[in-house]
Amino acid sequence: SMINGAEETEPCRIEQARFVVKLVDEILADDPDADVLVIGDINATQDRPPVTIFTNGTTLGSQLKILNLYPSLSDQYTYIYEGNAQYLDYIFATPHFMRTFRSTQVAHINAGYPHARAEDCEIMHQSSDHDPLIARFAFVKPVDGDLSGDGTISAYDAALILQYVVGLRDSFPVNLLNSPSGIAP
Repeated sequence: SMINGAEETEPCRIEQARFVVKLVDEILADDPDADVLVIGDINATQDRPPVTIFTNGTTLGSQLKILNLYPSLSDQYTYIYEGNAQYLDYIFATPHFMRTFRSTQVAHINAGYPHARAEDCEIMHQSSDHDPLIARFAFVKPVDGDLSGDGTISAYDAALILQYVVGLRDSFPVNLLNSPSGIAP
């Protein structure tokens, strides 16, 4: 919340961001390929520390990607304060999770509407002061022989295997193998 003003509340939001980054770091320490999303009302523009702590640090948990960084022109706000549209809500993802990411959009169902008044049931009112974000992902089921992880067996997958067989690769690309039964080199 920025009830007492952005300058006064920013130190608290910075500490909250650092705490969440620490949690993500703990998850990634156990599994560097973990699929982690951090979603929420950060109450800061993308150039302020509560946001940059998630994206510009030195630890894995502070090198997240902002999924909703380039919304369409009609989606460039999630909050309106005194007539000024602002983008204060974010979806962050670990780099490994980015392989499933497809798109985001803002559901403009709150910020542009009046605050709720119990006596006026005919006008749509806010359920929150921020608009929610929507993210789309495509999760593919692992397929035997799919080295690229895109859910298909393609010429690219065959090329990776062939490169190993003819000696262009020193090692079999096991790290790319997305198959439950596996392929032995």
